[in-house]
Amino acid sequence: MNVKKDNLNQVLGIIPSLESPTISELSSDEWYSVNPSNTQRRISSDITIFKKICTRFDCT
Repeated sequence: MNVKKDNLNQVLGIIPSLESPTISELSSDEWYSVNPSNTQRRISSDITIFKKICTRFDCT
């Protein structure tokens, strides 16, 4: 998911991951791509969580 810089720490405190997510700075200084580490069995439940996070923190 893509997250605004201002919301990055809040989102990182919420998203599920096995260890630590991969975070990549995007071409815009204000946005980051966040990719959590997931197992296949958790993906469907994680999608619901990601949708709620994006609604709350203006992610894409």
